[in-house]
Amino acid sequence: MKEGFGELAKSLKELKATTEEVREAIETQTAILEAGFDVIAHLLIAQQRTLQEITQLLRNPYEAKAKELLREASRALDNGARTCGRDQKEHFKEAVSLLQGVLNNPIGRRDYLAWFDLGWLQWKFKGNLTEAAEAFYHAGRLSASQDVEYCTVTLEGYSRSPRLQEMANRLQRLGGTMRLTALPPRKNPTYVESVRHLAYMQYLQGKDQDAYATIQKILTVAGEDHDVLYDAARYAARTQRAKDALALLEKCIDLRPETIVTMFSEPDFVS
Repeated sequence: MKEGFGELAKSLKELKATTEEVREAIETQTAILEAGFDVIAHLLIAQQRTLQEITQLLRNPYEAKAKELLREASRALDNGARTCGRDQKEHFKEAVSLLQGVLNNPIGRRDYLAWFDLGWLQWKFKGNLTEAAEAFYHAGRLSASQDVEYCTVTLEGYSRSPRLQEMANRLQRLGGTMRLTALPPRKNPTYVESVRHLAYMQYLQGKDQDAYATIQKILTVAGEDHDVLYDAARYAARTQRAKDALALLEKCIDLRPETIVTMFSEPDFVS
């Protein structure tokens, strides 16, 4: 029996040694794996940074080129506006070429101001109503979602400013009251003018129904704009909508009383 216990103790000692070896092997393998994951993580971060740098390098030339072309186009437009004769023609010609360069750029193509300027030049300088209408269409399309927030602060209202909201909350905690009125955003002015110019290009091409349909898009967002109302009245008259035309002209007269004089000199309103 004594020999049996001796063999058992020997076996347990060997098992303990084996267990230690296994534990050390597991710890070593775990350390290797952790080190490996750490290396992989660092490599992934480095790779991501490299990809971001590559993306930036690929993107920057487009942005830089588009901005430079826009600056030069703006300069050419300004120079053309300040000159006349051949000088003006050359400046406007350069502006058209530069703006087309902007719009051929993947980044610049989404610049609604570039489209608007090109539309104006196609209309006023080149006399190409079809291309002008196309440019004004894109200017309106791209600026349609660019709402402008207008903030008006009164005793009874507040803008969407978090600081004013906090003031209202504090006032309520002190037992006071403050009426909160959210002010809706207004359409980007470029959107309104783009749609208005598109309608006018359609009118000049004899597309009265199209012009009337187009101007309707901005009546709800520019219902206090005299020029928009006046144009809408013109297209209503041209499409035999006399009642609508008169209602719109009444609004125009309310905004600008002198409209009653100018409207009678317009063939579209007296024919």
